[in-house]
Amino acid sequence: GEVSPSEQWIVNLFEPIRLSYYVPPVSPPIPFALREEVYRDDEDIAYMVGLHPEAGGNLIEVVLIKSLRCVNIYMIESYGRRFWRRQTYASDSRFSLCFLQP
Repeated sequence: GEVSPSEQWIVNLFEPIRLSYYVPPVSPPIPFALREEVYRDDEDIAYMVGLHPEAGGNLIEVVLIKSLRCVNIYMIESYGRRFWRRQTYASDSRFSLCFLQP
């Protein structure tokens, strides 16, 4: 789809990672979606969601941080009727868990 000029930083940050890990032959094609509202220029964090077709339909949460130029990817898994985030990728390990809420 089309992205607005204020969201172009999201494409520049995430597209190399998506092409490396989330398209065939590495994995089945996984569609990712942004929220319907357009991100403003002053917003520093963007979230995307994908649905992994082979991992039991688990959700994939992508957190993009513009000021740090880093991407953190989490698999949302269900254990005992609770949902847990498991980090599966960090583009910069120095900031990998710094935005998690307790």
